[in-house]
Amino acid sequence: KRDCMIEKYKVELDSKRHPFLVRERGYRYDNVKMDAPEKIVDMVNECFDLCNMAEEHVYMVALNSAAVVTGVFEVSHGVVNYALINPRELYLRAVISGAVGIVVIHNHPSGDIHPSKEDRAACMRIRDAGDIMGIALYDFIIIGHGCYLSFHEESMLSEKTVT
Repeated sequence: KRDCMIEKYKVELDSKRHPFLVRERGYRYDNVKMDAPEKIVDMVNECFDLCNMAEEHVYMVALNSAAVVTGVFEVSHGVVNYALINPRELYLRAVISGAVGIVVIHNHPSGDIHPSKEDRAACMRIRDAGDIMGIALYDFIIIGHGCYLSFHEESMLSEKTVT
């Protein structure tokens, strides 16, 4: 462990309407390597209080080849039981931030971490787009109240179809 800065970014357009990163804020955090789902969960809860949000929020954590965070992005803010997730928006940010892999993490305000059919479908679309882009989807995580579900840990990232 060592002290590091977790950088939260947003994407804006320049004068030619090309996207570029804008640093929103830095968060001091005491673990630089995000190589396990619980580390990602702890980071987003500590830095962004994701487990206590009243609406669904979707974050994307961009990682380099050493599992070090290259950027964190809030990619969607929805309603109490739904938030849109678009692979294009995720991978645009992943490419700009130099990621080799990403983790998508969102909360369920109800506290129920069981994935919906929509969660499963979104995960598979993101995974398939990442396969084409050459940027791995390392995990798709759902946070509840004091608990989480990791698609990686549950071997759900290798599913072929939505169940």
